[in-house]
Amino acid sequence: MATQKPQPFPFEHALSLDPLIDFWRQEARATSSPRARLAGIILSMLEEAPEVCGPAIEPEVLEHHHNLLDLMMTAVFPMATSDQVLGAAFIPFELRSFYATEAFARLNLTERLHDDVLINDKPFGETELHETKSILQAYHHILREFYGVDSQAEFSVIATTPEAESGLERHYKIQMDTRFLSVACRGEVKPLSEQDIQRMLANPTNLALWQDLLPPDLFFFRGFTVVTAV
Repeated sequence: MATQKPQPFPFEHALSLDPLIDFWRQEARATSSPRARLAGIILSMLEEAPEVCGPAIEPEVLEHHHNLLDLMMTAVFPMATSDQVLGAAFIPFELRSFYATEAFARLNLTERLHDDVLINDKPFGETELHETKSILQAYHHILREFYGVDSQAEFSVIATTPEAESGLERHYKIQMDTRFLSVACRGEVKPLSEQDIQRMLANPTNLALWQDLLPPDLFFFRGFTVVTAV
């Protein structure tokens, strides 16, 4: 059986901490918030590190700001549970993390994210590749953000890694959180009829259909994706 060729990810996308920075700005304004003081400290540190702000940054920039990043990421992963919670932050739609909890890094789970891909807890197919899954995940995000339609499609990965002591394989379900990921449209949002939307929902993995109705060059993504393993 011929192996399906990977499709290049067609959407413009970039790592940005701006959605997370916006979160801390809101916390700083909420004087009753228990995190208001920490938010003030983070915003002061950001004034000294303008290179980590903006709509597109290189992950290498963050290597010089470990302390700042640790504080900022407490919005996602409490610092006290870093050695217990299996979590990481990834460049949008790429298998490249720029931050990971101690527990996640210890298991080297980033290297295991090529394993079994699931959509709604069903196997995506042996010949389907990460790039295709990422494109579909992006489209479902667009459908929710611009058309108010939640497809209820859940994208996850089963990662398998051996336990250090016993050597037995352990399976983890990798879940993705897009709360710090934003998508914007170039120009006017293309209208979709109710019939178009129903066709898309009836064919949640039909990439050709989704690309025909929503050309990918109309959209661009900024932010990052949070990944947790359970």
